[in-house]
Amino acid sequence: MKAWDALGDDLKAAVSEIVRATSADASAYFVYRDMPLKKKFVEEMGGELTQLDANTIADLQRYYLEVVDDFSAKDPKYCGRVGEMLHEYQRLRGS
Repeated sequence: MKAWDALGDDLKAAVSEIVRATSADASAYFVYRDMPLKKKFVEEMGGELTQLDANTIADLQRYYLEVVDDFSAKDPKYCGRVGEMLHEYQRLRGS
């Protein structure tokens, strides 16, 4: 972290944006790769895809954020930042 702390704010901002863009690219790639595998799972392997109901999804989102908050409180320097990002992600998703 010393090396990160030594960087200027402009460089930190640039790195953060690059990481976000790379993450978006990776997410898109994973979704793209997942589609044919889901199709194969259902059509060739006889699998079934299911969806959790809205209440269960809401419970999972709430409980996982409680766990995140516990870890963030125990380690605010590292886990705290990740916790902030996960809360931001949920807000962006409208959750």
